[in-house]
Amino acid sequence: MNRYTERKRAGAASFTAAGKPVRCGHCGGGSFELRHALLNTAGLTFFKLDWANRQAAVLVCGTCGLAQWFLQEPERAD
Repeated sequence: MNRYTERKRAGAASFTAAGKPVRCGHCGGGSFELRHALLNTAGLTFFKLDWANRQAAVLVCGTCGLAQWFLQEPERAD
């Protein structure tokens, strides 16, 4: 186990999206760390209004680190 995997497992949890369990498309793992990211647009960035952009939920696999993006936040299954 590498340092990246050890750090990710500390806050990892299982999630569901659209009523189905989320699985990693690369390694098949089921533990993820939830993060959020802004979906910046050129118009709002031009006017320095980045804070007004939409936000996406990002699940980062606790095993391999693959990031999966969701417009609707997945539900925690634990």
